[in-house]
Amino acid sequence: HELFESLYDSEITFNSKNAFVFFNTFISHVTEYAKKKFEFQKLDDPWLLFEFKGHSCNARFIDLKDYIFVAGKELNKNIIEPANRIKNLDPSKIERILDRTLVKKNVTKIYEKFSKKRSIIHFSNELKNSIAKKFHSELDNNIERVMNEITLSAVREGLSTLMSKLIKDGDLKDCCSKILKTLEHKLNDEYISPLAFASIVQNALLESLPSIFSPIDAIENHIRSHFFLPEVIKVANLNWTGNMKKFQYLFLEYSFVKNEVVLNTRTGDIDCPFSTSHMEALLAKTRLIFLK
Repeated sequence: HELFESLYDSEITFNSKNAFVFFNTFISHVTEYAKKKFEFQKLDDPWLLFEFKGHSCNARFIDLKDYIFVAGKELNKNIIEPANRIKNLDPSKIERILDRTLVKKNVTKIYEKFSKKRSIIHFSNELKNSIAKKFHSELDNNIERVMNEITLSAVREGLSTLMSKLIKDGDLKDCCSKILKTLEHKLNDEYISPLAFASIVQNALLESLPSIFSPIDAIENHIRSHFFLPEVIKVANLNWTGNMKKFQYLFLEYSFVKNEVVLNTRTGDIDCPFSTSHMEALLAKTRLIFLK
């Protein structure tokens, strides 16, 4: 414990109104630290701690590198602007949301009422007034899923272009072939999430080009960017879940239901909202602790 404590010599505390303000404040302090401590660039994997109400998390500079020095600008370009371009629901997305949320016999009647293109917020609010409260949470989850999905036909059509940006040297054809073979097992599905697709791409890369390793969240963002979807940011590893079989991470993502960036937890390939109590504690007081 003494050795652990001795690694740190500076700390900062702040509070935030929401996830957007938290991240921008967090990155602004990380940027100031980076300006003063250029030697962190000599470290293999520099990181920092942040704490709130007894919980500690470690954040890696490599996960935040695209936002250090340019947080607000990159946040708008990579997350806010792509989300703003797709805020309206077209009839096909509305139908998918209803099919996944409601009993089949109730879909047709409600679809007739909601079939016209409309904003997500307007659609969600009106539909919640027309369905039982027990479906509201499922509706929110399905809206988020549908707004982030990619059609498999688009994946197949754009696969070579997508992979050519990931693979600069190596057998692009073999890698694409492995990905398409995996996608054959999803013939009953018409859509795929960026994270699920990223897992397929990463496995194909490990088989075909093991020397080219890329973290799954980096591949996911490459896919999201290619298909004009808002990117995600791995903010930190949530240390207090270290006894779990899978690590749990804190991600900044865009919520179409809430119409803002939010903090979610990710375990494996499952994203869940950051608990209300943890979020309130984080926003009330965050303590950053930097390496010497």
